[in-house]
Amino acid sequence: MRQQKRMALAIVTLAIFVDIMIYSLIIPLLPQFVKKLHLAENTANLLYGSYAWGLLLVLPLAGWAADRFGRRAPMIWGLIGLLVSTFMFMWSTQLIWLIVARVLQGVSAAFNWTAGLALLADFFPKEERGKAMGIAFSGTSIANLVGPPLSGWLFDLGGLSWPFIFAAILVVIDLLARLLFLKDKKGFRDNKSESINWKGLLTPLNFFYFVNIVIAAGVISLLEPTLSVFLDKIAHFSPQKIGFLFGAMTLTSAIFYPLGGYLSDKFSRVKILTIGFIGMIIFFGALPLQLDDWYLFTAAAMIGAFGGLHFAPIIPAISENAEKNGIGYGALYAIFNLIYTIGIAVGPLIAILITVPQYGLVSIASVGVFILVYAWMTKSHKKQLA
Repeated sequence: MRQQKRMALAIVTLAIFVDIMIYSLIIPLLPQFVKKLHLAENTANLLYGSYAWGLLLVLPLAGWAADRFGRRAPMIWGLIGLLVSTFMFMWSTQLIWLIVARVLQGVSAAFNWTAGLALLADFFPKEERGKAMGIAFSGTSIANLVGPPLSGWLFDLGGLSWPFIFAAILVVIDLLARLLFLKDKKGFRDNKSESINWKGLLTPLNFFYFVNIVIAAGVISLLEPTLSVFLDKIAHFSPQKIGFLFGAMTLTSAIFYPLGGYLSDKFSRVKILTIGFIGMIIFFGALPLQLDDWYLFTAAAMIGAFGGLHFAPIIPAISENAEKNGIGYGALYAIFNLIYTIGIAVGPLIAILITVPQYGLVSIASVGVFILVYAWMTKSHKKQLA
């Protein structure tokens, strides 16, 4: 049994790593697709955001499939879909097929993540589940850190197809591991799904944190496609250099995330979240004001650092509120994933309105909008946040 638990954890960690790695490979390549297909600059945002819409549309079906057919089958279906989408990126010469490929990536992620996390819940009891999921999610930080710089380096080495050849090799390795070693736990259908206490879930305090989840996800998903095109067109960055800039952002976020969690335990979750929010939004607005390399890398690193401080208190805060209101963790994290996905879907939709010459103006204007929304939320929920 212990060996099965370790194998399940290894398979799910690899699944999350591969999914996020391929997701992040796209970021420094967006300007190249714009050039290759002679697209409008803001069309890259539509392509990038299609992932989230595929994920959103299929999440309920993926949950049903994981309960109906077991965890193994949907995880294999998802990986086959990811392999097909990778080949589509290599061979597509029209925007519509690239969007279909990106949507298929999101659909694949819905099956991989839903069935994968359900598999961990099957094998690990409640007292071990948090640690297991923490290990599995460590794959996201590594993939986000390595993916963009590696993608840029592979592009410089062999052109647009090389990053996707690498991605296809990763998927095949992952698929072989699932086919050979992945097994469902006997009696997984006996696990009862947790009912959702909607009244406890939708308290004003939770609403405050849920809006912050959308803001955090929306800022990053707005930034990634627009900034990559801005860096290519205005700052004349190569794909490899764009990848390193996003890598710097991810690295500082990974460093400051645990610090934010520690400080929010020691002082106040709302205060640390607010400091992170203000810093993230200020550097988001200030980033395009100069084109010097050191300035752009520093601003990006500060967005990552303050973004880590902003996001770190949210999960502990909503978990504490869940305990007080009798909400199951499974239901809570399912809602969390749904809200986060809404955030990464909304960001690129807003970004479609932005063209490269407008980027600096829009980013500065966004600072004012974000701060007004945050101030309104804080004032509206002053008693609950005290």
